[in-house]
Amino acid sequence: MKLNPDCIRDILFATQEHTNFSINIMLCKDNYTQMTDKYSFEELIYHVDQCRNYGFIYADRRGSFYQIKDLTPAGHSFIANIEQENNWSKVKVAASKLGSIALPVLQALASDTIFSKIDKIING
Repeated sequence: MKLNPDCIRDILFATQEHTNFSINIMLCKDNYTQMTDKYSFEELIYHVDQCRNYGFIYADRRGSFYQIKDLTPAGHSFIANIEQENNWSKVKVAASKLGSIALPVLQALASDTIFSKIDKIING
């Protein structure tokens, strides 16, 4: 399956919104649209798996469902950098020009976008 950056972003937003110290997301075929209804169950599970593998979320796969516990520090950092739509658009445009939507590339571009804004604020 091809990586969909928007799906990654939506998973991170849903995790941020719906989890906390005592509340987890239990994601299975019967309730996956509660997280987002933009994607098929298979696409959503694939991207949850990618988020977990890249260290963006704490999650356990338990048979046919996922227990999503929270964002990791890396997940919080990434989502903070792409939360604003204009930042996310810049990241996606830059990624398309590079020809890569790999998660480490998106993460680096998101950080660079923020650091560029910081530089403009500090140096005018």
